[in-house]
Amino acid sequence: ADWSPIDGHKMHYPQEPLLGGTDVEFVGVALGDDWQCSETGPVTDIHIWISWMDDLIQFIPDVTISIYSDDPLGPLGYSQPDLLLWERTFINTEFSLQLMDPNLQGWYDPSTDIFTPDNHQAWEQLNIMEIDDPFIQTQGDIYWLVVDFGPLPFVGWKESGSPHFNDDAVWWNEIDDQWDELTDPITGESLDLAFVI
Repeated sequence: ADWSPIDGHKMHYPQEPLLGGTDVEFVGVALGDDWQCSETGPVTDIHIWISWMDDLIQFIPDVTISIYSDDPLGPLGYSQPDLLLWERTFINTEFSLQLMDPNLQGWYDPSTDIFTPDNHQAWEQLNIMEIDDPFIQTQGDIYWLVVDFGPLPFVGWKESGSPHFNDDAVWWNEIDDQWDELTDPITGESLDLAFVI
């Protein structure tokens, strides 16, 4: 129930994980990244790569997946999620986890802007397959995938090493009540997150 490149995709291209890259912490913060639909039809499978601060792997009770339309400009001049189009909370029995080969990675908390290099080696592929009553996407349209693990600590979304697509990924800033851009905490360059539709 995991994903490999031979399984194909229904987005601009798979945003595969960057080995040795940075992982972005959730902890009460929703994270999102955009994709362009390459084939009209249902979004039946969603795959993301997650990691664990200090290798503190733990049980995931549930994860909430949301799909938004795209606001190409946004109030701050960059694209961001706009209208909520579809949302589902998946409990532990509705997704699978595939442990990946150990890889030394950095850890970044956007809410505090604290980056810790060489923080952990553990990471997993999270797979949601054969979704009932799925979202129907339209070829050529851009959407946002937003992921939220709620209060679960120590979990992060892995950085993508694929070519940069469109605008930066975003995180929900509860204090300012807005979507803030995600950039590399060291270089300041654009940061995308690892997922496949």
